[in-house]
Formats: sequence, structure tokens, C-alpha cells
Amino acid sequence: MTLLDFDDGLPPGSQVSLNALNLGIVTGTAVDVGASVVTAANVGAVLLAANQNVRYVTKQGNDATGTGSEAQPFLTIAAAIASITTASSAQPFKIDVGPGVYTTAFVMQPWIFIVGAGRNLTVLQNASANWVGAGFATAGSQIGGFVECTLQTNALVVDLSAMSTLAQFFLYDSNLDGNNVTITGGASTQRFTAQNIQQINGAVLNWTVTNIPLTMSDVDLNTMNLNLTNTAAFTMNTRLLGVHGLRPITATCNDTTNFLNVIAYYHSTISSYIVIVGSGVSLLARALVFPIVLPDADATISFTTPLVAGAVVAANEGDNLFAMTPTANRTITIGNCSPGTRIRIVNNSNLFMLLLAGTFGGIQSYVPPAGFYEAYRDSGVLSLMSTNMPQYGNGVLVNGVSVLIAADVAARSTIHVIATNLNASAAIGVLVVLDADRVIGSFAGGGGFVVRSLTLAGAAVATDQSSFRWIVVRGN
Repeated sequence: MTLLDFDDGLPPGSQVSLNALNLGIVTGTAVDVGASVVTAANVGAVLLAANQNVRYVTKQGNDATGTGSEAQPFLTIAAAIASITTASSAQPFKIDVGPGVYTTAFVMQPWIFIVGAGRNLTVLQNASANWVGAGFATAGSQIGGFVECTLQTNALVVDLSAMSTLAQFFLYDSNLDGNNVTITGGASTQRFTAQNIQQINGAVLNWTVTNIPLTMSDVDLNTMNLNLTNTAAFTMNTRLLGVHGLRPITATCNDTTNFLNVIAYYHSTISSYIVIVGSGVSLLARALVFPIVLPDADATISFTTPLVAGAVVAANEGDNLFAMTPTANRTITIGNCSPGTRIRIVNNSNLFMLLLAGTFGGIQSYVPPAGFYEAYRDSGVLSLMSTNMPQYGNGVLVNGVSVLIAADVAARSTIHVIATNLNASAAIGVLVVLDADRVIGSFAGGGGFVVRSLTLAGAAVATDQSSFRWIVVRGN
């Protein structure tokens, strides 16, 4: 603080108010420099009075003589917190922590926000068993958190399970350096928020979040496992906005009344690593692609809670891409989904089919070898608009006629048949599918067609033993 000199002089004891750009209105008392000694305490008192809701902590501070002013900072965060007795929603406090490594343990109190000098500049090594104190148990809204810090080595533990039902905690614009994170709650109206967080230590860490609504935005999970669990008597909503990384996200809930909802929004790239445990988990992912490799077995795809036992969990409102390489014909049962959900199923086998069952639309009831199925749920209650790809296969005539070839056939389907091998036929004709030889229906429901060999005059060619390839082009 600079001692100001006025040319005309001011009577000692005069009150002075100055508009300081960085502090606002600063008030003080005129002194006679010849009769008074200007000390850090004098200056600190002026600063503290001018900026009453800020406490300063620096490595040059002193807990014994400090007041928390910029001129007389504290040495520890614990001392700064202890000096604040009037924090409330109407009078929140900021603790401004300067560069350095701070190793003294402290416990947070509500409406006191710790703001560092920047990532890796302000490093906190807090060893407290619970980083939040008893003040958070006071009824009503109680909020606390960190901004622009690096939390190092010791686990970040925030246990709000016995605190106010309106307690909240946040971690903004900060780094984690070797910390596991454990967040526990006890009410649906509590909340933990993590925004713009990075783990800078190469070790793999664990975020464990239990019984508390969670919002994560722009959080890097490349070296962090995220474990979400709900065992509480309320639905736990988890919102993931811009969460990205390659580590698993495990969501666990066995209660089909009080769910664990995992809601992933745009720009999240987490799809391959979500592990669902229990039947009480639902997944909603807006505008995200969720690629899932299905095992070589019959499979059920489930979108809603309660989940079908053993089902593969898919994302409502997401773009779900499933792939399987079957070694035999397999059945995939598709459950009901929300409007805005897209389903794509790719068959990587060149020999076997994927039969479709359950709630799906269009006329395509199976995925042929090397084929795909695509559907989009519109606003209809249970309807899906599907893209039905051409069906194809091979067949052979026996005495001029084939067996019934199973396929999805609609009234307007177009069927093409091309001879591929004459097979020493004594005579050949034109390969055709007559209207009378069409069976309208799905592959699984008995739909199909018969191929015949006819002369141009329409007579049967009974000696035609040709092999052929057929293609059914979709129709409605």
C-alpha cells in the first residue's frame, strides 16, 4: 500500500475515500507522518476494512500476526478459514491463495470459496479425512469449492451424507495430481460439480461418486476411472457434458424404483467404456455415437429401466452402433426406446444371419450376411422408421422350381433372379417369381418366394437345374 501525499495537506483524522480500480472504494484516515508510524498493521487494517470478504494466504504470510489482508496475509488456509465467522449466502467469502505448495490440513466451511493463482501455481496437499466441515450440516443451502488450484497426492474426500439436504460442492478449472476422488451424498437435492478438470499425474486414479447427483463438464478421463453408484432411496442423476477419455465408466444400481440415470450430452467420447451393473441403470446420450461389439450369441438390447437381465444396455436418444460376427444364425431382440434414438446393426459374417425380434419397424426382420439394419425412432409411441437394405442370397432349381426362399417380402417388393450356373441342365428357361409364388411377410414369420424356370410362352422347364442369385429390393 502506498502512503499518499496531498499537496494541500489534510488535517489528521480526516476520512479519505478513493476509487481504486482493483479494489473499488477504499477508505482511510489521514495521518501526520511526522507524528505517526505507518506500519503493515495500519495498512492491513485499511485493506481489510475495504475488502472485508476476502482473505489472503501466501507463503510469506504469518498465522500469528496476520489478519488476512493483502498486507498481512495468513500462512495457511486453515487460519484463513478460522478467521471467517460470518460467511453466508448473503455474505460469501473468498480465500485468495498465492503460488506455492500448502501442506497444512484444513476443513472447508460453506460459503467460503478457495481461489488459487492458477493450475500448478497453487498446490494443495490437504490430508483431511473429510474436506467439508460441520458447517455444511446447517439447514438450508450450503455451498463450497475450489477454483484454479492443483490438488496433489492426498485424496479429495467430500462426504455430504450427513450434511444439509441442500449442500453442494464444486471443483472448477483445476488439476488433480495423484489424487483419488471420493464423493458421497445423501439427498437428491445435493450436488457435486466438476468442471474443466485434468489429471496431470500418469497414474490411473479413481473417481467414486455415490448417492449424489453429479455434473461433470470438460473432464478428462484418460487416466481416471469413474465409478457411479446409487443405493439411495432417490433417483441419482449424473450429467456428463464434454467428458472424454479411454478409461471405464462403471454405473451400478440394482434398484428398479430409484434409478441411476446417466445422461451424456454432446461432445462426450465415452461410449465404448460404459459398464452397466444392475437393472436400475438407464443411459441417455444425445447426439453421441455408442459403438458396441456384441458377443457371438443371442442378444437383447435394452433401453429403459428396469433393464432386462443380461441385456446389453443402449443409449436413448443416442446413435447406437452394434456389430456382431456370428458363427451361427443369432437372434437380436430390440427393446423399446425413446424418440430420437437411432439403431444400427452390422453383421460381419459372410455366412450367417442376425434375426431381429422385439420392437422394430419396417419390413426388415433380419440382417443378412455382410449386411446391416438401420432404424430411427420417430415420435410415434412404439414405431421405428427403418432403412431396409436389399436382401440377397443363392438358390438352386430342382426340376425347374426352387423351394420357398425365406425373406422379408412386402406387396411392393421387387425380386431379381439371375442364373449363375447351368449345372448340366438339359434345357433352361427364364427364371421368374410369379405373384402367386410370393408369400407376404417377414423372414421369421414365413415370408418368402419361389423361383421358377419358364419358357417365353409361360410353360414350365422341368429339366432346368440352374443355380441362381436372388436380390429382394425393399418395398412398403
